[in-house]
Amino acid sequence: MSEQNLLSIGSILAAFLGSISLYLVMENKQLRWNERLAGLIISWIFIAKAIGNGNFSVLTSIFESSDGSLFESDTMWQFWWSMGHMSDYVFTAGITLLSLIFPITVLRTKTQLKIGLSLIVFLMIYWPVTYSSLGPTWLEFAGFVYLFPALVWTSTYVRFRMLQVQEEDINAGRIADVSAMLLLLLNGHIWFFWVGMFAQEDYFYFVDIAAGWSEAGSAQEYIWQMFYTLSIASGLFIAAFELYILQRTGTVSPVGIIVCAYMCIGIVGFFVLTMGEADQTFILASQSSFKDIWRIFTNQTHFTIARPLIATFILLNFGIIDVSTGRNMKIAKGMAVILIVVATAALLEMVQFIIPVDQTLSAGLLGIVVAVGIGWEERTFDKVVQSRVRVDDLIAETGFEALRLELPESVFTKGNYLMLVYFLILLLLSYINNLSNLYINTW
Repeated sequence: MSEQNLLSIGSILAAFLGSISLYLVMENKQLRWNERLAGLIISWIFIAKAIGNGNFSVLTSIFESSDGSLFESDTMWQFWWSMGHMSDYVFTAGITLLSLIFPITVLRTKTQLKIGLSLIVFLMIYWPVTYSSLGPTWLEFAGFVYLFPALVWTSTYVRFRMLQVQEEDINAGRIADVSAMLLLLLNGHIWFFWVGMFAQEDYFYFVDIAAGWSEAGSAQEYIWQMFYTLSIASGLFIAAFELYILQRTGTVSPVGIIVCAYMCIGIVGFFVLTMGEADQTFILASQSSFKDIWRIFTNQTHFTIARPLIATFILLNFGIIDVSTGRNMKIAKGMAVILIVVATAALLEMVQFIIPVDQTLSAGLLGIVVAVGIGWEERTFDKVVQSRVRVDDLIAETGFEALRLELPESVFTKGNYLMLVYFLILLLLSYINNLSNLYINTW
């Protein structure tokens, strides 16, 4: 199982989740404006991730098969790189807006909402124009996606977790849980590297910076690492807070257990990723097959497989997608089945990567694992749907209710068409960037 294969699997999972949830959210007419907008944002950011993962999968294949100078290649690698990079702008803008409206609406008035939406639209125009004009540059403010979510969702988590403990309010606990899950969805792959940040190890400083297309020590890398530090701080704070709640009440939430598990894996990862001879450079040490396997099973698995599963749980458990009719229930269950089957098959393939087995035995194991996965999914899906509750009901009479605003159906429909047009514009810009040799000229 290579990184390229995981990117392809992640692209499939994100594509199914994004497209099906987009339809089911539009079918749900009972949602308030912020809940519906949150559902559409989640749908589109995973459509963007599907495009990005697919492009980087093709790009990885080009890199691995290249037998000459990449700069002299006619494989259109600059197109794939550019489209993969710019599609992430939708993810960045979407997650930022999501943190401002869900589960708690930070934008409390119509004026604040207009300003917030205007700034998001401005950034979605500013980023591709800047990138296409200057290439990879610090003016993109790489890592911006981690700023507001870390601040908003962490503070929301603390506020409602304390309400849960002080007033024994189960609803407040669920608001805290969804805030922590959203942070986990966004930051989970970074939390695996938290020890490396404190130990100042190369495996932290050389991770996912501008897709590796920037000079060491640049302002771009500094900004990226600054936001990474904020993300890690939020994870450590949640883990420490859950341990405090455990000491105080004797209980800990399932989401808190998962966050603490991520931090513990980060400790183990420190010893794995720093293996090597004292005189061995990071680049040479990183060729260790065990280190590659560790990254595949931790941050890459979270990045490509865990994210869609977490998002699916949020959409189902908090009533964002419509399952009120038999037809929509079947579609939602089909989406969940597809996700769990693909994810289960991918995990089995990863295990086979470590422990090679005969193809016949492999086929039999795959059948067993998929059957078990589907059976588990059926029970889990029913449990999640039966326990679903809308965020609007959870925060009722808490003082954090969303702005009362009625938006016509045409607003959401036009928004979907605009997103489609936006992706077509990114496609055109990527083609122009390839013709103009954007990366070669900025190298």
